[in-house]
Amino acid sequence: MFGRRAVDLVKELVNAGSDALPPYNDEQVRLVIEEVQEHAAAMKELSRSLNELKQAREAELEARGEPSDAVSFSDFPEQSSAFIVHHTSILRNKRLLLIYTKERMDRIKRLRWQQRSLPDSIKINLSPQEIQWFSTYSRLLSDYMRRDKGIGMDLTLDTQPPKAPDMFVRVLQDCGNVAFSTGSVTLKKGSTHFLPQAEADHLIQEGVLAPSESGPIEAFTTPFDYI
Repeated sequence: MFGRRAVDLVKELVNAGSDALPPYNDEQVRLVIEEVQEHAAAMKELSRSLNELKQAREAELEARGEPSDAVSFSDFPEQSSAFIVHHTSILRNKRLLLIYTKERMDRIKRLRWQQRSLPDSIKINLSPQEIQWFSTYSRLLSDYMRRDKGIGMDLTLDTQPPKAPDMFVRVLQDCGNVAFSTGSVTLKKGSTHFLPQAEADHLIQEGVLAPSESGPIEAFTTPFDYI
């Protein structure tokens, strides 16, 4: 069945799950490309055959003194239908290959935003071209976020727009005095603070802080803590 190999490529990604990156199937991709080339060769042969049939029919009509300008490829349905089948198969294979490539690129891109680097356990599943693409994309994103040449903001800290510029956080680990744009804050385990979200996000990712729904009253464990 035409296009079956390309369909299997897409199924590999679907069956692996939306966040997984199975090994790049270089062999299957090569077979799909070979199938496209075979279809192209068949189309070339059919095109030559159709032109010969059309010219022969035109010559036959002219020899009988009849008009030949009405002859078209549709007069040869067997060859015309085969030509359309091969052409449609090429388009189908190309679309499926593009889906396979684009979906893998999107998953690789998410790794840069979520993990900032390429884990070795995933890197071994990528093709050399995909590894190069990740390196180039990562460099461009880093340059865009740089303080000296870019926007001066780490966009990977929080991919969702903040509801407010500041947030309440609870301290999970003692961290001593930490300088924020609003001033120096002593991060003592169990305490709660109101900090700029852009500056607290990296500490949240490191497990030092955790978002808190309300203010410092959460930090008090007994009635005596209010005194």
